[in-house]
Amino acid sequence: MTKADIIQFLVAQTGIEKPTATTIVEAIMETIKQDMVKGENIYLRGFGTLSLLKRCHQR
Repeated sequence: MTKADIIQFLVAQTGIEKPTATTIVEAIMETIKQDMVKGENIYLRGFGTLSLLKRCHQR
């Protein structure tokens, strides 16, 4: 699912206009991104947890 798919789903489910849905989705994504950059996890009840994992690169 892409961001465009999420926007279209929001428009179809709520009847709000596409520019409004786009603004909402962009704001949510930016909030999530800013918190993750700060090292915070995102907890979405009923969906799951978004967290960054550090990977060790072995050669």
